Amino acid sequence: MRRLFGPRTFCALWALLVAAPAAAQTYNYPSSSPAAAPRSSSYDFGFATPATRQVSHDEAEAPQMLEPDYVGTSYHAQQGQSPTLALEPRPAPVDEGSPYQDAMKDGWDTCTSCLPAPRWFGSAGAVVLSRADRDFIITCPCTSPTLRYNDADMPMMLGPQISLGRYLGCNGCFGIQATYWGLYPGDQSASIVPDSDSLRSRFNWGGLEVCGDSVSDRFDDASRYTLTRDFQVHSFELNLLNFSHAYGNGCGSQCGPGNSCAPNFRYNFLLGFRYMDFREGFLFTGEHTSAPDVVEELSYNVDVQNQLAGFQIGGRTDYYLTCNLSAFASAKGGVYGNRMSLQQAIRDCDGNPAVITEGEFQNNQFNINSTRTNVAFLTEFALGGNYKISDCWSVYAGYQVVIATGVAEANDQVPSQFQFLDEARSIKNDGSLILHGAFFGASYNF
Repeated sequence: MRRLFGPRTFCALWALLVAAPAAAQTYNYPSSSPAAAPRSSSYDFGFATPATRQVSHDEAEAPQMLEPDYVGTSYHAQQGQSPTLALEPRPAPVDEGSPYQDAMKDGWDTCTSCLPAPRWFGSAGAVVLSRADRDFIITCPCTSPTLRYNDADMPMMLGPQISLGRYLGCNGCFGIQATYWGLYPGDQSASIVPDSDSLRSRFNWGGLEVCGDSVSDRFDDASRYTLTRDFQVHSFELNLLNFSHAYGNGCGSQCGPGNSCAPNFRYNFLLGFRYMDFREGFLFTGEHTSAPDVVEELSYNVDVQNQLAGFQIGGRTDYYLTCNLSAFASAKGGVYGNRMSLQQAIRDCDGNPAVITEGEFQNNQFNINSTRTNVAFLTEFALGGNYKISDCWSVYAGYQVVIATGVAEANDQVPSQFQFLDEARSIKNDGSLILHGAFFGASYNF
């Protein structure tokens, strides 16, 4: 103990205790550039030897902080600098997502294009429709032979159907499409020749005459009755489309629809404008033979036109049974303004109109032109299938029903008594137009 704690040992420990705090409270003087210190030994953990010129703690400025560089797990300092901590840049974390984020994205980020896709799409085909119509008897007595309204009924009507559209947006999730289809089958006629001069029309011609002859006498006991009907429908639509998947609910090919990278169920919504022109009429004629080569005619003509215009909403759902074969269902409808026009007149073969001979409208001609605007409803339903035969070409076929209510039909405009012009001028719009049948065609994306 006397050797371990002798005077020399005690003095060395005392000097070490006094010098240590002083060394801990010193910094490199910032205004001078001390000579480079030798590298530290392998036992000083990279700390350089302190500079010779030192100042007190009160005179020193705060040391400058250096950006650390991480180089694994070691620390180093260049010669003449304070020690630095170097950090190697770590790779950016991979965003694996979370169930919540995936659920929030579902249905919103699926509309992306897989490969370059088309910008235009169109189709060409046909509709084959028939009309569900009301029938009534025109001549009496109501035994055979007699003339009925549907004896001149329209057969299955064939008309064109074309459409042209363009995909909108960088991923083709939207589109605008124009569609037209029409029916114009031409006139249909039916005639009846009585076995004897005993037939007459069921219309009440009382109080009318033409060229001094009673209209009832001219129509009754005719040698021939003829009914001629005409019918036309034109439909035009301009719709904004929203697809659930890119480029017509398909992706992964150069031409779009019907590809396997989308789910089985695909859908689109539409919002747009529609115009439908529905017109029809009939001509009922009675013929009398006054001489071997002389035929006198009297005719009653009715023509109506319905111009429906308004906005519609709708949608379509496709279910892909295979990569190329799909089934679809669609529906659309809206409320429309219907501008109706009516013309009806009674004339002889020379074009002379009938004149009212009694009552409130005496001496007025039975030659009517009137218009009316009211509300109408139009809906359309379709079921069908689509088959993709190539990247760009598809064929389709299906069944559709078109229903328009609140329209004026020609047979509803016949007045109960022709001498009352107010009733004849009033357009009755409680009729319905019902068309149903097949459609087919081919579509192309380009």
